[in-house]
Order: sequence, then C-alpha cells, then structure tokens
Amino acid sequence: MILRIFSCLMIACLGAGCMTAQVSSEVPRQPAANRSSALQRCDILDRLEIHAHRGSNDRPENMISAFERGVDRGADFIELDLQISKDNQVIVAHDAFLRSDCLDSRGKSLSSQVFFRNLSVTEIKTFDCGSASKIGRLSPGEKVPTLAEVFRALKDRVTLQGKPVGLNIELKYNPSQPQFYPDRQTYAALVLKVVRESGWDPSRLLLQSFDVGILETLRAQGAEYRLSPLLSEVKDGIAKAKGLRTDTVTPHYGQVTPEMIENFHRAGLRVIPWTVNEVDDAKRMIDLGVDGVITDRLDLFLISKYFCAKK
Repeated sequence: MILRIFSCLMIACLGAGCMTAQVSSEVPRQPAANRSSALQRCDILDRLEIHAHRGSNDRPENMISAFERGVDRGADFIELDLQISKDNQVIVAHDAFLRSDCLDSRGKSLSSQVFFRNLSVTEIKTFDCGSASKIGRLSPGEKVPTLAEVFRALKDRVTLQGKPVGLNIELKYNPSQPQFYPDRQTYAALVLKVVRESGWDPSRLLLQSFDVGILETLRAQGAEYRLSPLLSEVKDGIAKAKGLRTDTVTPHYGQVTPEMIENFHRAGLRVIPWTVNEVDDAKRMIDLGVDGVITDRLDLFLISKYFCAKK
C-alpha cells in the first residue's frame, strides 16, 4: 500500500499519467488534453536514457557494488569518474583524494587528505572504502576500483530491458593542478588503452569531461567513442560538440530551456543534463524532451517508466 501511494504521488508529480495524488481502486478519468500530455511524456520517458550518477545512491559511491546495484535498479548507463594513480593506473573516484570515510589498513579513519597521485594502485587498495561509508548501505572491505575492474564486473550485465548496460565515463582533469593529473597526452593515452582492452562495443560508451582539451586529445589519439562536453554554460555548446565530431552534450539541468533544446536538437545533438534529483526538475526535463538524464534519484524516472509501460 505504501509503495502504491508513493508510486502514484511520483507519477502525479512527473505528469507521466497518474494525474492525481488520490489513491483509489479506479484510475480517475482525465480530460483529453491531459491524456494527450501524459502520452507525450510517456513517449519521452520510453526513449529517455537513465544514467546512474556514481552508481546507485544506496551504496558507497563510485564502488563496484554501487554500479551493480544501479544496473539492478534499472539504469541504462552507469556514470563514473576517473583519477590517475602514482603508477599511472586509471582508477575510479570523484575527487583527487580518498573519500574521508575510507579507513586505512589499521581500520582507522583518515586524519588528512590522501591523494591518489601520491599512491600506487597497490597502496590505494589497502584502504577500505565500504565499511564506514557515509553514503548508502555499507559494503565492508570494498576497495577503490580500477577502470579495468569496472569493465570486467559489468561486461555481461544487461539492463531491465535486456540491453547491455553502458558506461558514462567522466575524465576529471584540471590543467591548473598538475600535482593531481598527468599531462593531457598521457592521461588520454592511459584511458584509451584501458577502454580499448576492455573489448566493449563503442555503442556502450560515453566519455565526457568539463575540459574540452582532454576530449580533443582523445579524438586526436583516434578515440572512436562517443564524446560529450560537460557544459556549465550552453552558449558555445554546439560549437564544442561539432569540434569534437560528436552528437551528445551534457549540460547542467539549470541551463536547459525550450530554446536550448530546440537549437541543439536542430543541430543534431542529443541532450543529457546533469544532475537531475528533484521532482520539479525531473518533470521539467521530461516536458522539455531531453534525451537522457544523469541522476542520483533513479526512482524518480524508473517508477514513471514502469507505470507508462502499464498503460
């Protein structure tokens, strides 16, 4: 009963067909205009690509358990972040340092920031980042994964629709912080080596970054994968995408407007905004006709998709 109330409320908020927050054994009749609008939203939801931001939000972020849980919950793509270790291994983490809730080899909390570029991957693996996580259910003993380990873990995983799950890989890079990152040429080469060795079909991959230079370097090194500039502002978004010979952009959701969608779609670009976590924002993105969303709240979209499928 609680799930039914929650589901109907969510659909009411997203406008995907349940247009009232009342719980009843009969679905209330809707005006023709409302039914048409609901069907349009369901059509958009049916095509909407759902990217689980750092995996599922009920597990420690950017851990393999979070990625597997995201697939189980219905994500089409798993979004993750990259850093580089001292020995130039490609690892998965949002920041240039270990999360503050990781534990050292003695099981002690970290008293200061521990930077990945100061540690080999073997040393990084001595930290436990699942036993004291502040995010989601604990995953005792879980280690920071390498990108290669993520590829292996998810290689044969499929979405609830039976399609191979994809990876949305964000290359964290700041040229003003050389203490944390190698140069662009080295970084791009390290990432491409792991991606190519994975054997994954290019259709399952999206590589994104705020640093257009690293994406240009990937393309110059022969990357045959879909690239996407992360956009804080959209004014140069079309030019950036065309320069990268790509069909996708990932803007901040606050920058997405009807005019922006019209212009970008007319230019042949798919729009996948980040990070859409609130009901009102989710409804607005659906109404605007975005092509996908990066979200911590899989439930906002997947419950709506479920009820649309039942129509």
